[in-house]
Amino acid sequence: MNRSIINSHIINNIRATIPFFRGLKFEPIVELDNLSVVAYEMLSLCDANIDVEESFNSLDMNRKRELFNHQLNLTNVINDKRVFINLPVSEILRSDFILEIKRTNIAPAALSIELQNLPDIYQFSDIELNEFKYQVKKLQALGVELWLDDLDEELIEYFFHLDVVFYGGKIDKITFWSLRKNKKLLNFLIMRCNLICDKVLIEGIESDSDLKLIRATKADYAQGFYWPATCCLDDSADCFFDEAA
Repeated sequence: MNRSIINSHIINNIRATIPFFRGLKFEPIVELDNLSVVAYEMLSLCDANIDVEESFNSLDMNRKRELFNHQLNLTNVINDKRVFINLPVSEILRSDFILEIKRTNIAPAALSIELQNLPDIYQFSDIELNEFKYQVKKLQALGVELWLDDLDEELIEYFFHLDVVFYGGKIDKITFWSLRKNKKLLNFLIMRCNLICDKVLIEGIESDSDLKLIRATKADYAQGFYWPATCCLDDSADCFFDEAA
């Protein structure tokens, strides 16, 4: 990726909104057929002494939206690879959401939106579910890839009956690690994901044996500490490869 465009000014602008924000990390998304990097997931780095998940959950929605908008603007200048950005699933219901994406002049084909907090969809009303499906179709028509995060059997079943097909779905690292010694069950889960997603990505790849295992499955993409991430911190204008990130 073109690391030179991610400088301390950009990082500090985000930190002005989110005080515990420390920088950005770009984790490679790897295609399993040829092991090429096809995209990066943009993640936030935070102060070491805080609980990251708890701190982000405690942010009000306006600050979460500001972070998302900063990430959208960055996506507009990182033009050598597709970029994954995380988004709470409920945010897709906003009437101005698609307009917000259009305002940034992003090439939609450069953007993948990873929908998180998926169990929240169980609380959607019938009207909200219809709006959700409508928004999904509009985003897909623009060329935006939509991914489902942390899929499990219950979510797969729910989305299957919702009759919506997404570009991709992710199997989280804890699920993968629990199935390392059960390739048959791992392949079954991948097959189930394919009921609602065209592509499947497995997280948590950390070793040669992990990589060998998933390359023998029906998965399409992989992500994990096996591939070094690119980190950009607020006290430096330069990016560097963080082997441990």
